[in-house]
Amino acid sequence: QIARHVISDVRGKYVLDPAHRKNHPISLSKREQAIMEYCNYDPLAQLWLENLRKDKSRYYYDNVRILSSEMRHFEPSTLHHAFEKSLDCSMYNAKDFITLCDRIGKRIPIRDADTHNVNIPPEILNEAPEKTDINQYNKYLS
Repeated sequence: QIARHVISDVRGKYVLDPAHRKNHPISLSKREQAIMEYCNYDPLAQLWLENLRKDKSRYYYDNVRILSSEMRHFEPSTLHHAFEKSLDCSMYNAKDFITLCDRIGKRIPIRDADTHNVNIPPEILNEAPEKTDINQYNKYLS
């Protein structure tokens, strides 16, 4: 036996197995909230998300997932400018939006929380490096 399925009693009713659905570890509302927080609750971001939901309802989650993971490569001001341009031309696609952000502003490195410094005492983390007078190097190299 390869497969076993329940036969529907009602014509036109789908029989769905929840195990066959995509597993979304981060909820849609948390991703939307993260986008809004990063954009400083920009009204253009809110409007863009609303229009995205209307225009691409079937692919809304995928677009929000892409936007929430890629947006941290850009300053909020770059995102604001991209939201403005996207709304002007009715472009509601996260990949195209990120490409537009690349054209508008340069990418910034994403900094994760410093989890590797957890066991280092704070007084060592705040310690400033020793500075040497540049003239001392000139004396050595002359």
